[in-house]
Amino acid sequence: MTMFVLGGGAWLAGSRLSDLHTRIGEKEHTLTLLRSMKRDQESAAAQIERIEDALRQNAGRDLSAFVEQSAQNAGMAGNLQSVREKGATTDGNLEEKTYQAEISKVSLQQLNDFLHALETGGYPLRVQNTKVRTTTSAGQKVLNVTLEISAYRLVEDSTGGKDAGKEE
Repeated sequence: MTMFVLGGGAWLAGSRLSDLHTRIGEKEHTLTLLRSMKRDQESAAAQIERIEDALRQNAGRDLSAFVEQSAQNAGMAGNLQSVREKGATTDGNLEEKTYQAEISKVSLQQLNDFLHALETGGYPLRVQNTKVRTTTSAGQKVLNVTLEISAYRLVEDSTGGKDAGKEE
């Protein structure tokens, strides 16, 4: 009978020990996931800070002037017909303004140079839509282009702090 009690006790202790090992393994897995999530969150926060800094650097620059300078750099200043604001939306502390740029009678190389200047100029923008029409001028094929451009800026709070739009 003593053997039976000792055997039962050992089995019960082994079962509890196995259950504890399983629970420890689950908790270690959860801890690993939480550490990974913390690293991801820190990385995302750093990326947000870099993006916000880039947006702040261009806060005082006008998109129309930037587009005109890019056209000049591409050798097509006279071909830029207009840059008009179409609308603006705000999502949290990010404002998106949409513009339409009309370009006429440019070569493919000029258009390529212009788009490269826009994309690499450091201004926070994105070309959302491009319409290209081919026409003939003075016996040469040229392009008439309509671009829809979105420009972005941070909407700071009234104190100008970088924590605008954040809840405590």
